[in-house]
Amino acid sequence: MRKTLILLFALFAVVAYCEDWTELMQFRKAEGNLVFGLARRPGTPPLVLRVSGNGRVALICIKEGGWEVTCNDAKGTQIALPQPMNYGGIAEAKEYDMLLKFREEWWAYYVNGQLCGEMQAPMALEGCKLEWPNASQVQIRKQLDFQITARPDYQTDFMIEPGAKDELQPWKKEFGNWHIHTALLESIIRPETNQDTMKRTPPSADKSPNFYSLKGSGKREEALITTGSDLFDNYTLTASMQPQAGEAGIVFLCRGQGKDCEFYALTLYRDNGGEVRLWKQDKAGR
Repeated sequence: MRKTLILLFALFAVVAYCEDWTELMQFRKAEGNLVFGLARRPGTPPLVLRVSGNGRVALICIKEGGWEVTCNDAKGTQIALPQPMNYGGIAEAKEYDMLLKFREEWWAYYVNGQLCGEMQAPMALEGCKLEWPNASQVQIRKQLDFQITARPDYQTDFMIEPGAKDELQPWKKEFGNWHIHTALLESIIRPETNQDTMKRTPPSADKSPNFYSLKGSGKREEALITTGSDLFDNYTLTASMQPQAGEAGIVFLCRGQGKDCEFYALTLYRDNGGEVRLWKQDKAGR
């Protein structure tokens, strides 16, 4: 009970501090990324933002230990929310690049590219306004920019585009060996193929399902190929694959380039009876 009272008192103090508000922008879309630079002097209060509209008011308080978010309805009654997740925060007397991601299902904030907190979305964003207190001593050193993000709708059958300089387009090879493989080439190299029949009626893209495929391998190292955009962060990924010996799978939420890529992966390890692995690759390793 004492911890609850302390938390409520702290939030009440923040609300009391923020009596007058300045409107920063209006959200025209339901989803997007809010990007801005932040500078704080020693002893200044935390960064406080208010999102209001659609019959709700959400108060976002970002400080050293993480963030706190409260939400009230039009009558001022507090709406119960799941506890936000905190992975970090902002420190005093430093400058930061801030990123707030607003999605229909969840909100999250990043400091200098690192995820610091996430939570279930407390309200619909479209049509709401964003405000901050007139008396704020936190300085925004870079103009606020709201980047509208669309749900990705992307698929590929690995067909080589006519006139393409790179047969892998729109895929980007990060490392390893990658090429477009065809059913025709597969027929040629298979020992059981009747070569005479294959010459008379060779497989073709208009008659053969899955005529094109993407084939990759690594020699004593992993092979990675990517596509899409860094803005893609709320999607469902499906793929059909035929793993050979070793480990193969799909990579998602990939950031960076080449050997510096950080990502999550779901893979199938074929050796030792086979097992499914969910893992993460970052600067510290796998």
